[in-house]
Amino acid sequence: GAVSQPVARSFVSREDELMAAALWAHQISQKSPSSHAAIVSLDLFHDRPRLEYHLREQFGCLDKNYNDLPVNFSTGINLTRCPIFRDALLVLEWEIKPLSRADWLALFRSPFLGLACCESDSKVLQLIEMVFKSGAREIALSAVSRCVNTLMPDSDFRCTLQKLISNGSIRGSKCPEDWAQIISQRLSLWGWPTHRSLDSIEYQQLQQLESSLDQLSELSTIFPKTSYEFSLAMWRSCLEQMTFQPKTPKDNIQVLGPLEVLGGSYDFLWVCGAQRGVLPKYKAIENFVPVSIQKRLNFPNL
Repeated sequence: GAVSQPVARSFVSREDELMAAALWAHQISQKSPSSHAAIVSLDLFHDRPRLEYHLREQFGCLDKNYNDLPVNFSTGINLTRCPIFRDALLVLEWEIKPLSRADWLALFRSPFLGLACCESDSKVLQLIEMVFKSGAREIALSAVSRCVNTLMPDSDFRCTLQKLISNGSIRGSKCPEDWAQIISQRLSLWGWPTHRSLDSIEYQQLQQLESSLDQLSELSTIFPKTSYEFSLAMWRSCLEQMTFQPKTPKDNIQVLGPLEVLGGSYDFLWVCGAQRGVLPKYKAIENFVPVSIQKRLNFPNL
């Protein structure tokens, strides 16, 4: 059939464009459910989290219908960007360094930790108020423990903090294989992620825990003795290099990068981030040919 002329739209911010793209995808799915549509992001690595949120919002898949999003993403995300591992890293890092107020509050909202989940809302609010009144911009684990001793002396949260503080397993130098076991033990002490049932996507993500810790253990041949802090940073690197791609069926709406879209055939197409400086993309200099030769032979863009 005939191909319609492309329409250019401008937006005040990238966020506005991603919201508009998500709305467009939802409208296409309602009007033409059997058609094939694609959203192409020229910077999918940075756009994906916000674009996915706006798509879930439009399709009503933020809560109980989380796994029903009728959109297929062509590329996965590294595990550090998955909430279940993001919160695991954050709570382990809290043991060795203070957190910003925003990160500390994020831990209390995490569904994978359930900090002080058995306490009343008023007690939790009192705890937050007491911690903030200290005036500290960064919140240390020891400072929170003192506040919990005062406000919640008989709570499970106080017992958990006491176990973590009194347990000296994170001190000294050990090989990464030993630290991998300790990381697993510390997560269990924090109750991660057993305070709630996991949905299918979170369960798929959790299945990569052992593999990531195995990768950390394999570094023992390179680093015979390291600190807990160093090994925790190495585990973060292992998670960053592991990509998670949900097992979802092929859907009529695709989210693609500029390379994945090549050769595809779509009824509707939205390109995000098409702006001066991005399109057209300049050809990179040939690394294995001297620049002087490239200039003499009139290589492009020199």
